[in-house]
Amino acid sequence: MALSEKRHINIDKGIPIEKQIDFLRKGFIDRELITYKILKEKLGEKGEDLFRFIKENLMLQDVKELGIKLDFEEIKRQAGEPEKIMGYRVEGDYEKPDEFQVSFFDCPYLERAKQHGMEKEICRLICGWEVEQVNSMGGEMKILSKISDGAEKCTMRVRKTK
Repeated sequence: MALSEKRHINIDKGIPIEKQIDFLRKGFIDRELITYKILKEKLGEKGEDLFRFIKENLMLQDVKELGIKLDFEEIKRQAGEPEKIMGYRVEGDYEKPDEFQVSFFDCPYLERAKQHGMEKEICRLICGWEVEQVNSMGGEMKILSKISDGAEKCTMRVRKTK
């Protein structure tokens, strides 16, 4: 079924919607973390590469189904929108025509990765993957600070290169 097709979703009104979203968010992130951990344990560096390949292809499939054009302007537009589903708390630091900077104050991946004892590794993997994706879409992303390194926020600067 394509993402654009309508689906009927049942919501249990006896459970607060915030709890339902939190349950789904944690389940989604935990599945990614466990998948990564198993691939890494079984295949080493090849497992990590396979995880990134799968993640990238799933993202590209979603982007295609949603009809999103992947370029610097789309990256900038999405970075400026409030994020509500995954639990990030993002604030725009500044925006120029060919550059912008954002800060993340809460990271659901880091929160869950700590429970799996993988916080440094998952930050390297997820943030590294994000840098690769932005750099392949006409931008140059630099991570200026990370919560996992003790900073109060993760700060990322993106410049247009193409």
